[in-house]
Amino acid sequence: MLAPLRLLLLCLAVPPVLIAALFYYVCDDRPLIHRKWSPDYQDVQRAKQIFQENLALDSAVRTLKLTEKDLNVATNYLLSRHFNSAAAVHMNPSGLQFVITLGLKSNPFGDYLNIRFDLKQHRNTLKASNLRIGSMEIADEFSDFVLDSVIHLTPLKEYYFLAGDHIDKVQLKDRQLHITYQLTQEQFTRLSNLLALNIDHDALSVYQQKLAEVVAKHDRHWRLSLAQLLQPLFQLAYQRSSLDDAIKANKHVIFTVNAYVNHTETQKFLPGAVAADTDRLAVFLYRRNDMAKHFIASAALSASGSGHLAQQLGQQKELTDARHGSGFSFIDLAADRAGRYFGEMATASPRSARKIQKKMANIKDYRAFMPDVTDLPENLSGQQFEARFRNTDSPVYRQIIKRIDNRIAACRIYR
Repeated sequence: MLAPLRLLLLCLAVPPVLIAALFYYVCDDRPLIHRKWSPDYQDVQRAKQIFQENLALDSAVRTLKLTEKDLNVATNYLLSRHFNSAAAVHMNPSGLQFVITLGLKSNPFGDYLNIRFDLKQHRNTLKASNLRIGSMEIADEFSDFVLDSVIHLTPLKEYYFLAGDHIDKVQLKDRQLHITYQLTQEQFTRLSNLLALNIDHDALSVYQQKLAEVVAKHDRHWRLSLAQLLQPLFQLAYQRSSLDDAIKANKHVIFTVNAYVNHTETQKFLPGAVAADTDRLAVFLYRRNDMAKHFIASAALSASGSGHLAQQLGQQKELTDARHGSGFSFIDLAADRAGRYFGEMATASPRSARKIQKKMANIKDYRAFMPDVTDLPENLSGQQFEARFRNTDSPVYRQIIKRIDNRIAACRIYR
């Protein structure tokens, strides 16, 4: 009688043990690659072009030619929409090498999932080899199957299914990846919808109308603050939504306000979030129009699921400004970080979304969500930045970032 019972208990215990062993081998304590590659504005526009503008609008057979940089931009852009990730793609005459690091939620096995593999030419397609996940090596004959299985468990499966069904040929030629494909109008529309934001334009119009009413009633002799737009729209969202759709309502509010504040700049990052046709006034935070633009643009990117891209873009833009523009501004960078935090909290979970709605509906001014950072250094040239901070990994730079984050965390909305 005891033997069958022991066998049953053993059978029940083995799967959890195997799963634990699997996680032990595939999870790592350190990322294989860090965020050394950071997209700039041109990279983001190129990524949009790769995934949208270069796709066929008819059923003709076409060929898309991608360079190594294109592949890096496209891979990082696509992964950043769904994961805390970093990726590097290297092209050589024999194939492509991928290195991907995905950040994991806190667990006892490791904070990162590191994946490495090669793609080599095999007839008219590419075949995976040298696959390694964490410390686990996968035999070449199983590499394609394992990668397919991993993709099927992630949001990337929708892109994979659609692309896989309509790609005729993939070849490496002249240091470029040539992808020959054919899409009908219906398939093109489906892919465009996957790559753009999932926006309910009927619901969006309600918030656009509310925003137009707020702007029409505003006294033109006074600056229009970002709080004067966000407060009534979040109040409306709190009235119109429930726990079930609070996240969606918050996205509509943020996209609506961002489209108004940033107008044409919105289309670079968030296609589909079109601004309402209404009077356009400059919007301010602490008497600064640039702070309002940075805050709400970063919030919109975060709300769309690209929070990590928002942080990369904000820092990269300031570094570019230090070399070729108005100079590095920790004030703008602080607005980027606050906006990202705001967008993440507004869409993190139904309860978090509802909590933000209620708090934002009752704010008095913008200090509730954006701390005063006007005492931080700005207008730093490239030489001045390097002399004071060396780079973005230096202790003195990280100290200012920590000071910024502490001020943001102290705001009433985030407590």
